[in-house]
Amino acid sequence: MENLFASTGMAAGYAAHRPPVHPEVLRLAATHQQQRHLGAAGATISAPVGFEPTYALDVGCGSGVSAKALRDVLPQTSTVVGLEPAESMLRSARAAGMLTAAVAGRAESLPFASGTFGLITAAGSLNYTDDLPAFFTEAARVLHPSSGSLVVYDFSPGRIMTGDDLLQHWFDKEFMVRYPRAKDNAKFLDPATLGAIIAGAGSPLAMTWANEFRIPLMLDYDFYVNYMMTETNVAYAVAGGASEASIRDWCRRTLEPMFRGGPKEVLFEGYVAMFAPVSR
Repeated sequence: MENLFASTGMAAGYAAHRPPVHPEVLRLAATHQQQRHLGAAGATISAPVGFEPTYALDVGCGSGVSAKALRDVLPQTSTVVGLEPAESMLRSARAAGMLTAAVAGRAESLPFASGTFGLITAAGSLNYTDDLPAFFTEAARVLHPSSGSLVVYDFSPGRIMTGDDLLQHWFDKEFMVRYPRAKDNAKFLDPATLGAIIAGAGSPLAMTWANEFRIPLMLDYDFYVNYMMTETNVAYAVAGGASEASIRDWCRRTLEPMFRGGPKEVLFEGYVAMFAPVSR
């Protein structure tokens, strides 16, 4: 079926209306990295260490939201290259100036020289990768062999409101029923699944750390409506003939009572896993 991420509207929506979960996940990973480094040295944590990449690659960079998070959280990263198969997403990322370079390509065949990157990130993109063992082999090849890290993470839509189950009911029982997702080839991934794939393929990478998280963000009514309009089931409904204006109107009417009184704390659940090349 048609790639629902490939439209100009989806690219613009992702650039403007996705919640800032990416920087929080990268901060978790960077905090773990600094603890590991300082712990190995027998030191007390007194200053940030974290990752030390000069060149970073964001696989499945989309409109550049995750690349921007790299720049914000890891300012020592001088070069951020984005790899993305959807040209509309790349155009949006280039226009926003999120990337040093934006390259059209796929995760299974990385068009870069060996040992190029100190850090590779993949945020919710590996679910759509046809050959994950090939990606892990390629990631190990283009990472710096002694100091490189791969950070894989993903999170589900923010559908849980702290202290209130109305939003979760709305998302699961109303929104997803009224506007169901398209059937696609997305794979279920979590740290255990990723670890099993690597072990089964004899990959030159090893998992060094994994964590499940619940990240709280304060979101207001207008932002949350705009965020829901970037979900792929909305794009699927529009492709099937539904009016985008009617979907937005329904979301506004049904969400408004939940956001009375101002912004609400919404939880984003997900995982982050880190990998490093194995010395052979």
